[in-house]
Amino acid sequence: MHPKDPNDITLVLSGTGSSHIYRSVNAGIATPTFTSLAGTGAGALPDIPANCVERMPDRPTTDFFVGTDIGVFYTSNGGVSWQNVGAPLGLPKSEVTAMKATPGTG
Repeated sequence: MHPKDPNDITLVLSGTGSSHIYRSVNAGIATPTFTSLAGTGAGALPDIPANCVERMPDRPTTDFFVGTDIGVFYTSNGGVSWQNVGAPLGLPKSEVTAMKATPGTG
């Protein structure tokens, strides 16, 4: 959820064969709309189960982390493109089921 807007939410889906992250900016209405943030082409989020999502507290509309069955992926452009950030962060290639963004740490 966006830290200041409860109607702006993100969710992730497990499984394969579909998009794995969606965002709604109107979640408070009777029929909210959801938009895929999975990207396309070589920079897309891979077609692997997604387990959790966290927003960067100081950039909650563009920067997202997604925990998957093979590690953590990050976008700084609202889901247009994703990168695996496991190796640079020193994380193993393993299932990630929970994350917590810490404000002010970048």
